Amino acid sequence: MWRERLWGLVVLLLLAGLALATGWFAQRLQQSNDAPRRPTPRDKPDFIIEQVVLTRFDRDGLASYRLQAQELRHFPGDGSAWLRQPIVATEENPAMRRGARAIRAEEAWLTTEADTQKQQIDLSRGVVLTQAAFAETPALTVESDLLTLLPDDDLIKTDALVTIQRGASVLQGEGLILDNTARTLTLERRVQATLFPLARTSSRTR
Repeated sequence: MWRERLWGLVVLLLLAGLALATGWFAQRLQQSNDAPRRPTPRDKPDFIIEQVVLTRFDRDGLASYRLQAQELRHFPGDGSAWLRQPIVATEENPAMRRGARAIRAEEAWLTTEADTQKQQIDLSRGVVLTQAAFAETPALTVESDLLTLLPDDDLIKTDALVTIQRGASVLQGEGLILDNTARTLTLERRVQATLFPLARTSSRTR
C-alpha cells in the first residue's frame, strides 16, 4: 500500500514539475513574441526628437540621402536609432540614369558599424519604394514588409516577399537584391512574373 502511495506521490510531483516547466516555456515564448524584432537588448533612449530631418553626405561633400521621420529615439548603448514613419529619399542621379527615389515605412532602425562607419537602415511594416522614371528607364515600385538599405554600398535587399512593378510589368518573389551600382535587380526564389515590353520614352533635354 505504501509503495502505491509513494508511486502516486512521485507521479504527482512529476506532473506538477511538467506543468511548471510548460508554463515557464509558454511565458518565455510569449516574451520572445512580444519583444522587439531586433535581438540586441537596448537601454532607454537618451533623447527623442520629433519631426526630424537628417542629411547624409558622401566623401565628396554631396548629399547621399535625406532621412526624415515623425520621431527618432536614440539609444546610447550601441548608437542605434529607432524611427517612426521614416522616409529615405535620394535625388535624381543622371550619371546612374536613375530617377528620384523615396522609401517609406511604418518604422525603421538606423545603425552604424563601428569599424567602417557604414550605415544600415532596416525598414519594416508596409515598406514602399518608389523611383521616378528617367529617360528610357520606367518608374519602379517595390512593396514588402522588410527592406534593408545599405546606402554606402548603394544596395537594397531583403529575404521577405516582395512585389515589384516596373512600367506595366509586375514581378513577385522572395529575396531581393537591388544593386544600384551594377544596375541589377535580382529575385532569388518563388518568382512569378507578368511581363510587358518597355515603352520607349523620349529623352530629356538637359
